[in-house]
Amino acid sequence: MILVQLLLAGAIVILLIWNIGLLKKTRNENNDKSILEIKAKLNFIVATGSLAVLVITYLGWDAKENIKMQNEIIVNEMIENYKEKLDSIFDENDLLKSQLFIVSGLEYEENNQKFVFNELKTVNGDRLPTFEHSPKIIVETSTGENLRIVETTSKYFILDKPIKKHWSLSTGENEQYPDILEFDVWIVNY
Repeated sequence: MILVQLLLAGAIVILLIWNIGLLKKTRNENNDKSILEIKAKLNFIVATGSLAVLVITYLGWDAKENIKMQNEIIVNEMIENYKEKLDSIFDENDLLKSQLFIVSGLEYEENNQKFVFNELKTVNGDRLPTFEHSPKIIVETSTGENLRIVETTSKYFILDKPIKKHWSLSTGENEQYPDILEFDVWIVNY
């Protein structure tokens, strides 16, 4: 910013010196008074126009720099806020140390069916660990039913009857609908 101000001041001084030099040169020449007046007016217009362009350029440059600084401040504040939010999420849930287990091929047969964690095996064939607190569970069926989780503890989870997709107004009951629903469970412990 200081460099721009120095350049503008230098340009103004050079223009003023140039204008004074031209004015002295035209006075030394023997010209008509009307020609001298026209030359003086022309020099004044050139000097004033140059000064106006320099001032407008300076003001535009200054406004641009202010906008740039304000945007940088806003963006930096947003970045800091998101960093704090992410840090609080990682600290709160300790996601980097979380464990994800996938249990596949479970069967739902009855209402309020109870599934005990230590009886389930992951897709790798490993038994689930003992959880200190109730883990987060996502239930996924292959037919699109919504098996609702009634209760989750550190030892088991209970599923309620699904909203069945075996009936439609246009075709009636779907005879291909399975009697026993198969589903997968995603378990996250953190």
